[in-house]
Amino acid sequence: MSETTVLAFDPSSTCTGWAAGVIHGKDVWPEHGGLLKPPAKADSKMKRIEWMVRSVFDLVTKFKPANVVIEIPGGKQHGSIKGRASGLTIYGMAAGAIWCAVFMHPHKCVLEAAETTWTTGQGSKTTRAQRALMLWPPYKDIKDSGNDLSDAICLLDWYGRRLWRESLTTLYDRR
Repeated sequence: MSETTVLAFDPSSTCTGWAAGVIHGKDVWPEHGGLLKPPAKADSKMKRIEWMVRSVFDLVTKFKPANVVIEIPGGKQHGSIKGRASGLTIYGMAAGAIWCAVFMHPHKCVLEAAETTWTTGQGSKTTRAQRALMLWPPYKDIKDSGNDLSDAICLLDWYGRRLWRESLTTLYDRR
């Protein structure tokens, strides 16, 4: 089985977590990651989203991944957007704009993962942060108060395990 370079995003209009790594068989090796934060949070919502789109496009250009996995809002409402429809709308717009930025890039295969799908069985945000640290030790040096980076790392891991399971199913079906 060959290696696949993958980029994963946990999008938002104020802070987008991202992780880049290599998947080989059932092994996932996160190699890079970080948080994209617009320079001035006071900017309009659309300016923040525009900045995110440019930053995501630049990451796809830099890493040239075979696949890009993006968390898509799954209807959960938590944190600062709970009970505020406008917050959920902006979150959805940011996720959609980031998806479009990747879709328009020549170095990609866009795959979306519904938040409610990939997080099932993954534990709490605290558990996912601990898992992110095990998968990528440099995570300890990054202030990730919203768990955006840890979710991007765990999304990358989830996708790698999903690819491995699908390859086993394909191999079994060929027999």
